[in-house]
This record gives sequence, structure tokens and C-alpha cells, in this order.
Amino acid sequence: MTSNNQTFPKKHQSGLIFIGYVLAIFGSIIGVVIGYTLKSKQAELPDGNRAYKYSKNDRKHGQQIATIAVVMFCIGWALKILS
Repeated sequence: MTSNNQTFPKKHQSGLIFIGYVLAIFGSIIGVVIGYTLKSKQAELPDGNRAYKYSKNDRKHGQQIATIAVVMFCIGWALKILS
């Protein structure tokens, strides 16, 4: 599918996925944002339909990144409260 000279889904986002996992491990809110973006970002095509910007595999990584980031963020807060 093509829209405004862009092909959807975009090619594999290995750099963004790597950064997302690194930030997620440290419980960063930015990791949540990267994961959510990879998982849910869509674009409107000229015919009015919507298509995901990232491949199915990249969206799977996005879900995992967001989940890890939220869990690590909660663990970090729990440790901070308990200490």
C-alpha cells in the first residue's frame, strides 16, 4: 500500500526496537511511549482506509516493550516506596 510516496508498513525498525527495550528495562516512561507507538501507530490512506505504519512483528515488539516498561516502572516505584 502506498500513500504520499510512503510504503506501509514501514521497513523493520530495529534501532527503535533496540532503544525501546533498553529504556523499558530501566522502567522509563519513554519506553512505554515507544512501545505504544510501535504497536498502534496508523496512517490514513488516500482512499480513506487506515493502515498500520509498522509491520506485525514490530507491533508485537511494541506490545512487549510497553509491557516490560510498565512492569519495571511499577517495580521501581514499589522499591522506592519500600525503602
